[in-house]
Parts: sequence; structure tokens; C-alpha cells
Amino acid sequence: MGGDGVTRLVQISDLHITEGDRLTRGGADPRARTQALVAAIETLEERAGPIDGVVITGDLTDDGTVEQCVAARALLEPLLNRLHLVPGNHDTRSALSEVFPEHFCPVPEDRGAGVAPPPLHWTRKIGGLTVVGLDTTVPDAAHGELDDRGFRILEDALETAQALVILMHHHPFDAGNRMMDARRLRDGEALIDLVSSATNVRLLACGHVHRYVATTRGRVTCVAAPAASYATMLDHREVAPAELMLDPPALLLHVWDPENDALVTSLAIAGDVPGPMPFFPSTGRP
Repeated sequence: MGGDGVTRLVQISDLHITEGDRLTRGGADPRARTQALVAAIETLEERAGPIDGVVITGDLTDDGTVEQCVAARALLEPLLNRLHLVPGNHDTRSALSEVFPEHFCPVPEDRGAGVAPPPLHWTRKIGGLTVVGLDTTVPDAAHGELDDRGFRILEDALETAQALVILMHHHPFDAGNRMMDARRLRDGEALIDLVSSATNVRLLACGHVHRYVATTRGRVTCVAAPAASYATMLDHREVAPAELMLDPPALLLHVWDPENDALVTSLAIAGDVPGPMPFFPSTGRP
């Protein structure tokens, strides 16, 4: 937290890091796109102020292997001292906890054959915010679910936190994309019912949609972050085909100002785009 008392969180999502030089859907290069985001975060700090935390809302990897997690860790090395992760449906809990032991408790190796690793939930203080990371993944499934322990952790935070941010991978609301909404959080309405009337929730942030989406449910603002890797098509038709776009990678900057009880979210494009350049031309035109 800077000397101004403001907390700044950068959110990125859906990196889909592969092993070696393998590309992912649409021919996207996840390494180059992640490197562009890391560079953008370093530049952003010069212009927006100190970044208290960088949160990744799932799908760090494309297939959830240890090799892909190791590759992701190397790419994210400049951010490791303030990085916070929640798993996505393309990740695996065992690989994440092995490669990022400072972020997750190790998954017990003696849990028994056929027993899935427990969800990787967490609660942390980041700057002036209490942040809850919820693991909504279901092993070998694209949709999300929140277990009873996750609901209890959220209930505890709702009772004790002064200013709360909730992170998860799967969106608990309809985003308008038929394909992705079929893969949303199955118990999303129960979660929304729990938080929608809360006075201390400043943001519910997720990924998974592969497109920036914002909505309000009750008193709570909900956002889905744009994907680092590739974007789903903005197509709300019932018969919309499953299509993607190679939009530029982008991040969200969430700025919490406790003095004014305000959280402002901005979107920033990363990569090789024109600018910056003077806003006012040399003619002096206002």
C-alpha cells in the first residue's frame, strides 16, 4: 500500500501457458503475450503508483502439468513477490501447489487412490483489502462448483472483513456468451445470494469468460477479466458458434481508495500498440 493509503491490484487471467514453444488455440503465443503483460505491469507502476498485488484468476496453464507451471513461474518471475493465484479449470491443484508452494499448502501425497486433492482456497490481506481466493474448479470438468468449505470461508470473511475482494475463476453470473455460460459456476446463484446484500464487498472478480464483462448484482460489482491468451467472440445469439479472436492481451487495474470508499477499475492493453503520443496536436486545438 502506497503512502496515499490506496490499494492497487492488477488482475490478469487465462494465460494458458504451454510447454516449449507450443502455441494454443487460434495460434496464440502464450509466452509472448504473458511477457507483454509483465512488461505492461512494470510500466503501469510508474504511471499509476505502487502495485500491492497481482492476481491471476485461473487457467495459468493450458493442460495443468508441472512442466507448464514451471514455464509459467519463469515468465512471472518479476511478479512473484506479490503474486496471488486461484486455480482454473485448465490447471491442476497438485501441479500448482508443487510449483508455487509459497502460494498454496502442499497437496497431501497420501490422500488415497482416486481421492481428488482438496480445493485451494485462501484468505489474505493485500494492502487495505481482505482478499478471498476461492477454488471453484472441478477436476476434469470445464464448469465450476464451490464446496461447503469455500462457502464457509466466504461467510467468515463477510462477517469480519472491513473491505472485501472475492476472487475465483468461474463466473457466477450470465455473461451473455452461450458457450461460456454453459461452463459457469453451477452454484453461482447461491454465491450471489450470499454476497449481493453485503455492505463490505468491494468487488467480485473472476476469469474464464475470456472477455471483459462487468455487471452489478445487488450491491456487488462483478467483473470478468480479459484473457491474456485469446478472446471469445462477443456474440450473444442463442445459436452463436464457438469462435475466438486474437484480441491484444489486457489487464485490469483495481484501485481501492478507502478515504472515499471507492473502487475504480481500469482496463489496459498490453503489447505492441501505437503510443503514447501527445493528446493535443501542435495546432493547439483543445
